Amino acid sequence: MEMSPERRAKWISNLAEGARQEVSSAIGLLQGADDPGVQEAFRPLVQQLEEVHRALQDLT
Repeated sequence: MEMSPERRAKWISNLAEGARQEVSSAIGLLQGADDPGVQEAFRPLVQQLEEVHRALQDLT
């Protein structure tokens, strides 16, 4: 069954918002590490996740 364009847009927005919240949680966990070495090790991943977070925000 095909969705109306409005319903599809709302579905995509809701899906993007849920994903954005999960990415935000992951960023918080990685940045909140007590060990500076761990924070440094995950810095490239955090940067990528921040880009994904911004892209998802554009969809909501």
